[in-house]
Amino acid sequence: MDKAHSKENTDTSMLNEKGADRRPMTLSKVDTPFLTAAFMSLLASVSLWFLVDQLAGVFVGIWVPSILSLWCGIRSRVNDSK
Repeated sequence: MDKAHSKENTDTSMLNEKGADRRPMTLSKVDTPFLTAAFMSLLASVSLWFLVDQLAGVFVGIWVPSILSLWCGIRSRVNDSK
């Protein structure tokens, strides 16, 4: 295999990029409601799947990535404004 496409070379090149943000991710007051809503939606989805109706569980289950996508969008807006 070509050395330029090896896994080790790819991993180190991504870590050594200039301008890479190395700060640890910290949660703020904006993050808590979104993560709580996503977790509660996941629990509701699993409960519906096993206890009520599988289709209802799938419907509620697709809320989780939607809530997390909205969270990412709002978090990037908040970080851009700083």
